[in-house]
Amino acid sequence: PPTTQSGMINVNIDLSGRLLYFEAIPPEVDDTPPATRAVDWGVLFSAAGLDQSKFQSATPTWNSLASSDTRAAWTGEWPDSHRSLRVEAAAWKGKPVFFSLIGPWTRPGRMRPYQYTRGEKAANGVAVAMFLLLLTGAVFLAQRNYKQGKGDRQGAFRIAAVTLVLQILLWLCFGHFVPALSTVTLMVLMISTGLFVSGLSWTLYMALEPYARRHWPHAIISWTRLLSGRVRDPLVARDILFGVALGMSWCLVLVIRLAFTERTGSMPGLFSTDFLFGGRLVVGAVLTRLSEGIQGTLLFFTMLLVLRALLRNKWLAAAAFVAIWTAMKTLGSHHPGVDVPAEIVIYSIAAFGLVRFGLVTLAVAVFVTDLLLNVPLTFDFSRWYALTSLTVPLLIAVLAVWAFYTATAGQKLFQGEMLE
Repeated sequence: PPTTQSGMINVNIDLSGRLLYFEAIPPEVDDTPPATRAVDWGVLFSAAGLDQSKFQSATPTWNSLASSDTRAAWTGEWPDSHRSLRVEAAAWKGKPVFFSLIGPWTRPGRMRPYQYTRGEKAANGVAVAMFLLLLTGAVFLAQRNYKQGKGDRQGAFRIAAVTLVLQILLWLCFGHFVPALSTVTLMVLMISTGLFVSGLSWTLYMALEPYARRHWPHAIISWTRLLSGRVRDPLVARDILFGVALGMSWCLVLVIRLAFTERTGSMPGLFSTDFLFGGRLVVGAVLTRLSEGIQGTLLFFTMLLVLRALLRNKWLAAAAFVAIWTAMKTLGSHHPGVDVPAEIVIYSIAAFGLVRFGLVTLAVAVFVTDLLLNVPLTFDFSRWYALTSLTVPLLIAVLAVWAFYTATAGQKLFQGEMLE
């Protein structure tokens, strides 16, 4: 809950346990005498892993919700970095009630919301318009295909069922269950969301499948086999293996881009805290990426199929796909020299995966990329989250090994003649 009631304390720390933010709400009624000595800020600096002697006093500019009679501020640099750091603090009757580390990327959360640039507004407008157009077209095509008896109805039902089950599992993983009527209300919201997402998946698949089978059949062969339950099919395993490879290449591109943008003062890469709170949330985080991979793949494929129908050439459609997504992602970018080439490579990989292999490969690539970029990896086993974080690369390694073994269909890697 928000820190608004007397006695509430809010503490944020980083992955190493260093203090990032502290706020304590003093009593609403306080008749204790004023403090007779100055506030010892050194305790908080020490908790934050900072050397107070390396900071210069500054005029306080940030206000906390906590009442205070003493305010202070300092400027300096983040440890082991040349990025600027501002420290704001406040106290009430000699006791600290506010302490915050503020970087160039920190925005005030209680003031006017972030104002988008013209480029960002244009990109958001194009994205919304494109989504609505694709959704409207998909609804129309799905209805027509259904009435004409076209489309893989069984496959559409299965993907809708899988999506609904994923939404239910996500609620079970992330939900906070208490014996109260509010839990029932949250369950109703979960069911509503699950039905909407599964209905969207059914609509997209029913709209796409007949045209994909006619103009791009190889793109959905492994997808269809996977939906029919043929998990150990060598073609399915091959596409999963290539999906892992494409996802790893995505990660490499994104890590290189982040390294360049961080040098210019951009916000450093952040991870998902879901991987730090135990098994249930870790499972939920993995299932979230799986659900997002399915939805994203269907939307990508819908757009690529529309472009192919308009341009009548799969490679021209792929080039247009890359150009459109790159433009949407980089409009309003603060680092176009880095972001534009990176987005071109990223969406070229996505287009190549769809054109060359199909839906399964792209879905696995999205799944792998989202997992690896959100988990806080460490090989220092003395850290408390080491075992949890290593489950993700282990899961991906197991997936790749299983896919490689299954794709070979029991064949030997080296023939006897070659060994001789």
